[in-house]
Amino acid sequence: MSVTEFYARKYWDHIWSCEKNGPNNKESVLFRESVEEIFMCEMLDEDGDEINRFKLDLFNIASSKSNIMILDNVLREVTRGIINEKWLKICIKTSFKAILRDIFDLYMVKLQKCIWEERCNDTIEIEKQMGIFKELKRKKR
Repeated sequence: MSVTEFYARKYWDHIWSCEKNGPNNKESVLFRESVEEIFMCEMLDEDGDEINRFKLDLFNIASSKSNIMILDNVLREVTRGIINEKWLKICIKTSFKAILRDIFDLYMVKLQKCIWEERCNDTIEIEKQMGIFKELKRKKR
């Protein structure tokens, strides 16, 4: 492997494993925005203390350490499609479960738009620079 290939490979790997997605595109920021948006729309008729307690519990769980993904937090589990039971335990009312589902849906949409589309565009650009086009990629059977 040449030096150029090594650095191209290193950069390629970095796109998919980079922990720095920009200051406004970190998972925690996107989750916080999702929570705030859903609470503004759907939590108008609830008690203020319950809303604040539920919101605080959401942020505490999101930042707590994951037992499944040892190096990550519970929010990363959601990103991977795993819903920890901690999320469901804080849903005092049945309406909170629907709100939690809406928060996760919005969060995943934001992840796709803000992080994954940007990464895919970076990948396409790297492929163009390396001369990798659709014809060179493996065909699915």
